[in-house]
Amino acid sequence: EFPPCPPSRELKSKIITGWCDDMAPEAFQECGCAVCGQLVPTCDTLTLAESTTN
Repeated sequence: EFPPCPPSRELKSKIITGWCDDMAPEAFQECGCAVCGQLVPTCDTLTLAESTTN
């Protein structure tokens, strides 16, 4: 049916929360890999203490 019904309060909340999570600084910040120096997203990294490399 057109036009669609307005979104529910719960759906609006989920959309806004998802947008805020995606726009958080952690989603954009990069740091250098300790092994190869390549820039990678900070959220995808581990500290050296957490890693299992020898």
